[in-house]
Amino acid sequence: MNGVNRFLLAVLLLLGVQAQAYQDDYISVSLLSEDSALQPGGTHWLGVQFKPADHWHVYWQNPGDSGQAPQIRWNLPQGVTVGEVHWPAPEQIPVPPLMTYGYHQVLLMVPVTLADDVAVGKPLSIGADVRWLVCEEVCIPGKAKLNLELPVADSRQKSSAVEHFIQARKQLPAANNLNASYQLQGNRVVVELFKDMTGNRQSPVIYPITQDLVSYAELPTLNQQGKRLVADFALNDYFSKTPSSFDFVIVFGPEAVYQVKASYLSQGE
Repeated sequence: MNGVNRFLLAVLLLLGVQAQAYQDDYISVSLLSEDSALQPGGTHWLGVQFKPADHWHVYWQNPGDSGQAPQIRWNLPQGVTVGEVHWPAPEQIPVPPLMTYGYHQVLLMVPVTLADDVAVGKPLSIGADVRWLVCEEVCIPGKAKLNLELPVADSRQKSSAVEHFIQARKQLPAANNLNASYQLQGNRVVVELFKDMTGNRQSPVIYPITQDLVSYAELPTLNQQGKRLVADFALNDYFSKTPSSFDFVIVFGPEAVYQVKASYLSQGE
């Protein structure tokens, strides 16, 4: 790399981490990078950060009884691919008589991978077309085109936004080997999770990912039966077809968040 390219790279390292942001009276939305420089052949993390005004919120991947999840459409240069959004555990946001799931602030992270032949020293322009619904007593749709110019270097370097990614990871569901199944019993959905809760100090909270299977507003009854946690849900009013699995996030505490896939068992199995 010649002297001019080294100088340009140094400038980009200083400027590239500054996320383009959108702001109005209800929300600010920013595109962030965990690294200030990207590495050929490496996987990095980008994120769209939503910071609603006080008392306002955006929605989770399953918004519950009302709302709409944020949508991100990526505009990527050649040699760059992006993975799925990693959704942190949400909050319950009651809107009586309904129940919704969302965030009063969140960073939605995605992995971004560079091909081995991406040239070092040249900046990459990564764009995101973002849509959201932000709500308090009323809901306001929004959209923005965000963009980051990030340099490509021989090694990765952390950006000033790294702390946002560290905190977001603490809220992500952890890898686990929890076994679970569910059955339909009349107008009830009964889930069995093989997890001993006898030493837990607080009741877990379940956030359904699979939509239109269980009721959101009527919270499930939870019982420990030996080494099984049994959750009894009311059937969703919009239920129409039995899914092969019931996917959900279960939160046992601040550092115990898991995503579970409960396989369907027909009566008699």
